[in-house]
Amino acid sequence: MSTRVLTGDSAPRITAPLFVAALFASASLIFALQPLFARMVTPLLGGSPAVWNTSMVFFQGALLIGYFYAHALQKLGSLSAQVIVHACLLLAACVVLPLAPSSLLGTPNVQQPTLWLLGVLLLSVGAPYMVASATAPLLQAWYARTGRYDSADPYYLYGASNLGSLLGLLAYPLLVEPNIGVRGQSVGWSWAYVAVIALVLASGLTAVVANKRARVSVPHDPDAGATRGEGNTLTNAHNNALATAPATVWRQRLFWLAAAAVPSSLLIGVTQHILTDIASAPFLWVPPLVLYLLTFVVAFRKGGKPASGVMLSLHAGFVTLVVVLPKSPSIWLDVALRLATLFIAALVCHAALAASRPPTSRLTEYYNFMSLGGVIGGAATALLAPMLFDGIVEFPLALAATMLFRPSHAVEWEWVANSTLVLAVAGIISVMFGWLEISPQFLAVAGFAVYLNRGRKLITLPVIVATMVLVDARLVGGTELLRTRTFFGAYRVVEIDQNNELVRMLMHGSTQHGLQFSDTAKARIPLSYYAEGGSLYEAVRAALPIDRAAQGAFIGLGSGAMACVMRAGDSTTFIEIDPAVAELAQDPRFFTYLAKCPSTSRVLLGDGRLEMERLPPASLDVVLADAFSSDAIPTHLLTREAVRIYMRALRPGGVLVLHVSNRHLAVVNEAVRVAKEEGLSARLWRSGARTTGTRSRVAASASAVLITHSDSAMTALQLGAHWKAPPTLGGRAWSDDFIDLLRTMREKPLDTLPTAAVP
Repeated sequence: MSTRVLTGDSAPRITAPLFVAALFASASLIFALQPLFARMVTPLLGGSPAVWNTSMVFFQGALLIGYFYAHALQKLGSLSAQVIVHACLLLAACVVLPLAPSSLLGTPNVQQPTLWLLGVLLLSVGAPYMVASATAPLLQAWYARTGRYDSADPYYLYGASNLGSLLGLLAYPLLVEPNIGVRGQSVGWSWAYVAVIALVLASGLTAVVANKRARVSVPHDPDAGATRGEGNTLTNAHNNALATAPATVWRQRLFWLAAAAVPSSLLIGVTQHILTDIASAPFLWVPPLVLYLLTFVVAFRKGGKPASGVMLSLHAGFVTLVVVLPKSPSIWLDVALRLATLFIAALVCHAALAASRPPTSRLTEYYNFMSLGGVIGGAATALLAPMLFDGIVEFPLALAATMLFRPSHAVEWEWVANSTLVLAVAGIISVMFGWLEISPQFLAVAGFAVYLNRGRKLITLPVIVATMVLVDARLVGGTELLRTRTFFGAYRVVEIDQNNELVRMLMHGSTQHGLQFSDTAKARIPLSYYAEGGSLYEAVRAALPIDRAAQGAFIGLGSGAMACVMRAGDSTTFIEIDPAVAELAQDPRFFTYLAKCPSTSRVLLGDGRLEMERLPPASLDVVLADAFSSDAIPTHLLTREAVRIYMRALRPGGVLVLHVSNRHLAVVNEAVRVAKEEGLSARLWRSGARTTGTRSRVAASASAVLITHSDSAMTALQLGAHWKAPPTLGGRAWSDDFIDLLRTMREKPLDTLPTAAVP
């Protein structure tokens, strides 16, 4: 029996453009959903950077489920049945629209934040994300059955999908978030979801028509690929791919898993570094993910090949730079280096992954294992690492593991490579036992050892990990008393010598969150931002009534130094979102402010806004929002709605103090804008760092904005002339519906020039 094969002419001309449009639109939609919904839930957990990383792991898991569903749907031989089932599920997922965080799990659980967040994500966006994420592999599988001339290699469509992902991610922080409120974003995404359903349905119907046209009449014999009938009909290209597919082997599957897991882990590690050292916001969430997805676009172009020699050299060079420059003088240079390293390293891994892609008969299986690898890598870093490690170990591990996907080759300058390797190992051992301090010379030797031995993958891996872990453990001098880690961050308590006096310091990443004299005779002296003579000390003391005991509420606990700014008889409520910080502040082995200061203190666990809302109205004399000095600021605590909550809790003559010291962001400007738009009276002062006598009081420069209900209430405080009325600033004030964090990076802070401390 003769066989008639119809090629590309059998498919409608619109087939390729329609499939590309559907893939592009669906990818844009689901990746825009990631920052959109994370923006909604981040305020519920104190603005923690871990919210974004945990959300990414959830979305990776949802993507995996979507891919498994797409793979299972291929078991339906009928292409028409596949299109109908997928369309029905897409429509059924509309039940959760418009988007909003589900209230079924109640308020955030700070004791189990990860489980609470994953549950909210599942209930709120799980269904539409899972079913929409299946669109990419499904459309590629459908395209392989259209009979077009290029249907045998639909993998290039994955590039169009990732390009859509890139643009969806970039559009959110650059176009959507600055111009559309959160409610408008939710409604707009819902309508876009409906439009994607229409595109996917149109693509499916086109595939059905093209498949019928390309149906092949095959003689019924053992060598014929498929019998008649749509259930067993394959395009000629698809049938040939199936016939020539190699036997499925677990070694290949494990390679797919590993090549996807390592860059996924690196993505989470780099993102965590950036968010901890700057802020947790969409425009900072997006760049690492954009670069990560861009590597897929490059790697999965037509005829994907392993990384070139130039790319491999760049990879080794950037890994070496990260080892040699663990902390650069400029935060932006530090971020740029890690972003570049992420891109190059992920591209090396993904190029190896693309080069191992199988025939189209195993397309959905391939994407399943690729997606599973992404979930494993992301979950290991975002969920498992905080439970296993008390420091940041996962980033060095992931970075070093990318070396495994380089081809092995002979070592150049072998005697030099061997010598530097021996010196590096000797240096690592010496640092571990305290015989040698971390120095530029040590880092240079380790860097040379990594670069010169880049062809020895298994040798360079432990050198990279050991060097980076040792450097991280010794970035802060002194004696480390404790190291711990939670969903909200990695902390360490260090005892250091400052001007011949021992002080204990609480560190979160590179940010200091508390300081106290180790000497028990001086343990009641508040230090750092809260030292006597500073802006925070003066603002809080000015708010305390003379004729009675005061009631205060402080958002952010740190080491508890503010308890010693209050007087005997005063009552203080500290609101702290991280249980670990609360434990450290109340552990007498580390800090004793709460136990030894004369005021009465209690600690509430939870988000500052949510806990403040529960306090009785007009019950406080002073509220201090002390959550903006760290680099990852919780922006939801500085919106118009947040300030209204604080002012509601204050008595008519009460004072709101906003601690707005920040190394990178003009937070002070946003505080001034909010006060102005709320019709409140504000004063600003930045006190300088200072010492007292020959012994250091370890007083840091501190910026504070003091806010009252009225000008008369401000006058009654009798502040010094150094408290200035801030100028009027243009631009819209922050609200729950509008936060422009980019503006805080562009603008010059109003407190740039410090005023000398008042004697």
